[in-house]
Amino acid sequence: MCLHVAANLHILDIRTMTLDFWNMVNFEVKLFRYYEGKIMNYLKEIMWIAAFTFVGEVLNNLLPLPVPAGVYGMLLLLFALMIGIVKLLMDNLAAVLASITAGTVSSLLSILLMGKLFGLSNEHITTLLPKSITTAIGMGVSQEAGGIVTLTVAGIVMTGILGNMIAETVFHVFHIDHPIARGLALGTSAHAVGTAKALELGEIEGAMSSLSICVAGVLTVILVPVISGIALQ
Repeated sequence: MCLHVAANLHILDIRTMTLDFWNMVNFEVKLFRYYEGKIMNYLKEIMWIAAFTFVGEVLNNLLPLPVPAGVYGMLLLLFALMIGIVKLLMDNLAAVLASITAGTVSSLLSILLMGKLFGLSNEHITTLLPKSITTAIGMGVSQEAGGIVTLTVAGIVMTGILGNMIAETVFHVFHIDHPIARGLALGTSAHAVGTAKALELGEIEGAMSSLSICVAGVLTVILVPVISGIALQ
């Protein structure tokens, strides 16, 4: 009798261990598939951006215009993404332009105020002003305004990486659910790296982010010399 009970308990232990093992394997497979999908999405986004960047380099060499290759690439990416959602943009054009302008101005003013608060020199403040635009434009803006170009590039890279990392958390905390708002926020604050995150979130987010890069770049080119000439004298 005792041997029979012991045998049944042993069989039950084996079944329990087998079930636990297969549950663990199933969980690891699901986890692998989840992260595999995320990694593949990132790789596809990087490949698309690299492809448009390459075409931008080709156009930069072929066309006799003083336009950086990165700008060509972003414009082409914007055009590709805008196909099919032009009506959506036209219906929200005023809000889109107002949002990009507000984001650009607030970025510049926050750098100015924080730089003054922490006692940074005018040169360092000027260096950090173009932190939220794409590197191709930011380098030229910094050089023309009297900033340190190498530090500007470092600031742009760090801004993009940080924006990419915290974007979804910020959207969740502040309940930002509209795809247009998400795309504009990423493009205006985190330039091309933010656009990679926007492309991951959706087609509308990616298109709005690409538009933001172009408009914010133009606004920054106009406003940085004004700020440098008035507020940093």
